[in-house]
Amino acid sequence: MALHFAFWKKQKMGKLIGDYVSDRVKEKRAFQEQLKRIYAQLQDKTIDQQLYDRLRDILEVKFIQQREDALTNIQNNLEESSGVETHKMFTLKELSEKIEMLEDEKTQVLEDVKALRKEAEEKAIWLECEVVVLREEAESLRKMLKTF
Repeated sequence: MALHFAFWKKQKMGKLIGDYVSDRVKEKRAFQEQLKRIYAQLQDKTIDQQLYDRLRDILEVKFIQQREDALTNIQNNLEESSGVETHKMFTLKELSEKIEMLEDEKTQVLEDVKALRKEAEEKAIWLECEVVVLREEAESLRKMLKTF
């Protein structure tokens, strides 16, 4: 019986570590894709450098937090010798709370992006008007100089 329990425990550890590695690879790919997306938005000038930096920092913090949470989860699972089912339920609850928190954060970031776009559009319109006024002033100055 003790040998069977030890074998089961090794299997459990191997599965936890394997799952951790595959999850980390998926999270790393998702992180890189998100970085590429916001970099493309920066290049397309749909977002400015400041927003890009903020979004990149948020993604990095989220990525680090996911890694730390996954490591803590593995450590907790390895330290427990019983109560596997209750821990799985706790993990699902914890994950759903994190997903909800991240969705709220995503909504906030999207609202920030919309506000920044609106502000940028207003500034662009203001600058276009300013350019028109400056051109008119330059033209009138040219006419004045020609008359002198």
